[in-house]
Amino acid sequence: MAVLQDICIPQEFVNDEFVRVTKLFHRNGDWIRAGETILEIEASKAVVSIEAGAEGYIEYLCEEGVSLKLRQVAARIHGEKAFAASAGRRGREEAPEEEGGGVEATIYSKGALELISLYEMERSIFRGRDLVGRSDVQQALSDIGRSADALPSADETVYRPLAPVKKAEIGSFLKQGSVTSTVYTHVDFVDRFPERKSNGYLLPVVIQGASALLEPYKELNAFYANGGIAYYQAVRIGLAIDMGLGLKVVKLPDVRGMDLAEIQSTVMKAMKKYARKAVGPQDVQGSTFTISDLSNTGVAFFAPLVSERQAATLGISSFDDRLRRVTLSLSFDHRVTEGKRAAMFLRELKDKIEGHYNG
Repeated sequence: MAVLQDICIPQEFVNDEFVRVTKLFHRNGDWIRAGETILEIEASKAVVSIEAGAEGYIEYLCEEGVSLKLRQVAARIHGEKAFAASAGRRGREEAPEEEGGGVEATIYSKGALELISLYEMERSIFRGRDLVGRSDVQQALSDIGRSADALPSADETVYRPLAPVKKAEIGSFLKQGSVTSTVYTHVDFVDRFPERKSNGYLLPVVIQGASALLEPYKELNAFYANGGIAYYQAVRIGLAIDMGLGLKVVKLPDVRGMDLAEIQSTVMKAMKKYARKAVGPQDVQGSTFTISDLSNTGVAFFAPLVSERQAATLGISSFDDRLRRVTLSLSFDHRVTEGKRAAMFLRELKDKIEGHYNG
């Protein structure tokens, strides 16, 4: 059985001692053309696609998820289909085309990988390139009539692919028809809202507490994107306002570092802008976490909707005079986080609010 090529992990493309095999593109025994991508590896700073340098039958010596050393043989190209097919993935029987060359590798920047994942693009578009950046992907999108202008920039988000187990969980959620759930908690007050603190307004206290907690609970300040999670670098609260002119989610500036008086002033400015019908597109785009305040409506509790490109929305119900409490609700995306983490977030927020009013 003639071995036409040993395909090794290329040392010149990564600085790590080990790399992880993230994807096998064919099945053992498939006919491979020279130049076809056969596997993908992930190092600490790059994802590299490795191509075949000869045509023949592929034999994988590794599986997805395993770690390999640099220069370790990951696959072989054989001249004859005389070995047992075992591990591997999707392949195709095609007539061979004559192409020459050695092992090729394409390096993708993190920004490029984010766009490729979000738009479910085929990496074969970039075959033959040494390095693919975000601008290269944007140009490719433009060439096929699609735009990446609405996407957060690589500086605004950090993208992380999900593990296969998590992807399987998501599949089960989708089969059930919903990927969102809501958890609730009660905020208890010793008395009515103290008028001397924050002028009696609960909303600024909630905004301040939630903004601080979105740093340790980064998954709630993120969104699901085609097999992975994009984590926002900044915290920008979107305030849902509906005072008779239609619902609008107005983006607030980053309030971390502001005191309650400054947050209250910021909220009032947003509401006045809404009342003047002066809210523009720039005011309703770019929020990372939404708060819906129904505290003046008499509603006991509710399950808010999760906005697009977000993972969670916080709801504030009305004050219960008899029980001296308010119900907080947090709707969240199961693809990004889980019920335990959402409940922990609510518990810590409850403690912050009660500490402010009852302390």
